[in-house]
Amino acid sequence: MKSLKIDTLFKEDTTVWYPLRDSEKGFYPAAYSLIGTIGSFSEPEALVAFIKGCYMTKNECQMHCDMWNAYNKNQDINEVNDIIDSYAKK
Repeated sequence: MKSLKIDTLFKEDTTVWYPLRDSEKGFYPAAYSLIGTIGSFSEPEALVAFIKGCYMTKNECQMHCDMWNAYNKNQDINEVNDIIDSYAKK
């Protein structure tokens, strides 16, 4: 079976946002090229997990990172709820 060229499936590239963890910064939103990223996975499970996480806007991704950073720092669910509320107002 012939391998499929990923770049022929898209007319243009799309930026996707995915939360990454850095040992110093905590979680932060990182921008990726969808075309370049899809072609770089060797394990189907990792690709599926990445794609599921890509359905976020930059704002949603930032909220996810802020929630995890707050919870990991203070273990305070009320602080996480405050973050959710502040993003809901934006």
